[in-house]
Amino acid sequence: MRLRSILTAACLTLGTLTQATAQDANYPSRPITSIVPFAAGGTADIFARMVSEHLQKKMGATVIIENVGGAGSIIGVTRVARAAPDGYTVGLASTSVRAQP
Repeated sequence: MRLRSILTAACLTLGTLTQATAQDANYPSRPITSIVPFAAGGTADIFARMVSEHLQKKMGATVIIENVGGAGSIIGVTRVARAAPDGYTVGLASTSVRAQP
């Protein structure tokens, strides 16, 4: 039983070590696009710009805010979902709660 626990711990440790080496050392090598599925000037836009400012300082990359409003945010969210899974397109999502009368 003790040997099994040691082998399990060793396998988990090796699994975490291999994931760390799979990162690209040159990331980000081009601008990152942050898609906001709402019109410019709203709360979501202001929040996205504040976050992008911190990302630019932390990562040293240019972050472009792209406002894609319309259809209750479906157009912007669809654009994020169809983007290449390379980490250069990120999206801002929100949830809304409606009070029942």
